[in-house]
Amino acid sequence: QIDQLMGHSEERRRNTEAWKVVQHEVVDVVKELVADDIDDEIVHRLVGILDINSISFTSARDGVVGRALYPLLAMVNHSCVANCRYAVNTEDFSTVLRAKRKIEEGEEITINYSHPIYGVPRRKQQISSKWFFSCTFLVAM
Repeated sequence: QIDQLMGHSEERRRNTEAWKVVQHEVVDVVKELVADDIDDEIVHRLVGILDINSISFTSARDGVVGRALYPLLAMVNHSCVANCRYAVNTEDFSTVLRAKRKIEEGEEITINYSHPIYGVPRRKQQISSKWFFSCTFLVAM
């Protein structure tokens, strides 16, 4: 499943400063610790997959803060008017996807990638820079 996820290497490479940081702080370290003959592009792709498809979670009750990759959840697309939401159980780190309303047969299951509390300008910028697409709902606003 992980190899089906988007890594957006081409788009991420356009930010040369961030690309160089990943090269120095991740790719070079992985090559030093694991194997010098690992292709840089493979490591960059894996970094992209983790960065773009993983989710953050926080539990104020337990003080647990983290980020994890859930490949099946990563296949769910964004909508500003999403019909589902997800939650992470910080006791066992499982996830659950719940409908926010009745979902019609054949309707795409969607989640909101960016919290509405951030407002339209910040959400537009975040969606564009992190997930490399323009949200048509936000464009209409």
